[in-house]
Amino acid sequence: MTAAMPAWPEIADWWWSWTVGVSVQVAVLFAIVWLLDGMLRRWVRPHVLAAIWLVVACKLVLPPTLTSPVSLARIARPDFLPVVGASAAPATADSNVALLLFAVWLTGVIILATWTLGRYRALRAALLPTATVPDDDTLIEMIDHAKNQLGIRHSVEVRVCPGNATPAVIGFWRPVVLLSRGFLDAHADSDVHHALLHELAHIKRRDSLASLVSLSLQLLYWFHPVVWLVRRRQAALREICCDWMVVRTLGGAAPAYRDTLLSLARPMITGDRAGQLGIVHRHGQLLQRLEWLDRSFRPASFASRIATGALCGTLIACCVPLAPQRVRPEPLTPVAALRDPSETAGCLRLRYAVFTAMAAEASAVE
Repeated sequence: MTAAMPAWPEIADWWWSWTVGVSVQVAVLFAIVWLLDGMLRRWVRPHVLAAIWLVVACKLVLPPTLTSPVSLARIARPDFLPVVGASAAPATADSNVALLLFAVWLTGVIILATWTLGRYRALRAALLPTATVPDDDTLIEMIDHAKNQLGIRHSVEVRVCPGNATPAVIGFWRPVVLLSRGFLDAHADSDVHHALLHELAHIKRRDSLASLVSLSLQLLYWFHPVVWLVRRRQAALREICCDWMVVRTLGGAAPAYRDTLLSLARPMITGDRAGQLGIVHRHGQLLQRLEWLDRSFRPASFASRIATGALCGTLIACCVPLAPQRVRPEPLTPVAALRDPSETAGCLRLRYAVFTAMAAEASAVE
C-alpha cells in the first residue's frame, strides 16, 4: 500500500518552519562573518575570506535544528539569542497564512528562475552561434601557453565572436572562454595574454559551478537580502582569487597585469559599459581587485592552510548549528517509588490507591 502524499498545508507548514529558522540563523552568521571579513582582509589571502563566506552558503542548505556542544547558542547566555532559539522547535503559523506565504515564495522562485534562464539563453544565443574556433596561429599558441602556465591538462573550448565584448566565460557545465574580434584587434598581445590567463583561471578553479550553486541559493532565498549580499561578496572574491593566481603565474608581473585591468576598465570609467561581460563587469569589484594587487604575493604555507581549516572548522562547529540545547524536564517520580501514600496529594493519592488495589488483585489471581 502506497503512502499518501503530504497535503499542501503540511508542505507549507514544513517550509515555514525551515524558512524562519534558517533566515534568522543565517542573518546571525552573516553578521559574524562580515565582522571577520573586515578584520582579516588586510592580513590574509583572499582564499581565506572565500572559505569563510562559503560557510554562510552552507548554512542555507542545513536544517535550522542542528546543534553542537560548542554552539554559540549554548555558550551565550539564554537571553542572548532568544530569536535564534525559537528555531530549535518548529515555527508555527496559521495554516492559511503559511499556505499563502508559501504560494508567494514559490511564485517568486518561478518568476526569477524563468527570468534568469531567459537572460542566460538570450546571451548564449547572441554570442555563441556566431563564435568560431580560433584560426590565428599566434592566438592558438597564446592559448596553449596560458594553459601550460596554469597547469590545465584537459581541453578548454575557446571561441572568437564578432563585436567588442571583453573576454568572459560562458556556461556552467561546459564553460566556454569567449574572446571578441574587436578586443583582439584593439589590445596588445600582453593584454590578451593576461585576459586569457584570468578566464582560464576561472576554468581551473571551477568557478562556473560555484557561481551556479550561488545563483541557485539566491533564487531559493530571493526574499532574504543577506543571500544577495553573500552572493555578491563571493563573486568579488572569485575575481580576486583569479587575479592572485594570474599574478603568481606571471611571477612578479603584477604592475603589468594591473595596467591591463585599468585598460580594460577604461570604457566603464568613461561611462561606456557596452560589451562589459567578464573580466571587469563591475566598477566596485574593480576597485577591490586593484587594491588587492598592491599587496605582496606569497604561496600559501602549510601553517596558513591549517589556520584556514581551523577557522572554518570553528565557524562550522560554533556558528552553523545555532539551535540551542533543549531543556529536558525533570523526570517525574514514579508512583510505585513513593514510600508513603501520604507523600501524594489530591488525585495522585487516589490513583496510588487504585494501582495498589489492582496490583494486590493481580497477585491474588496468580
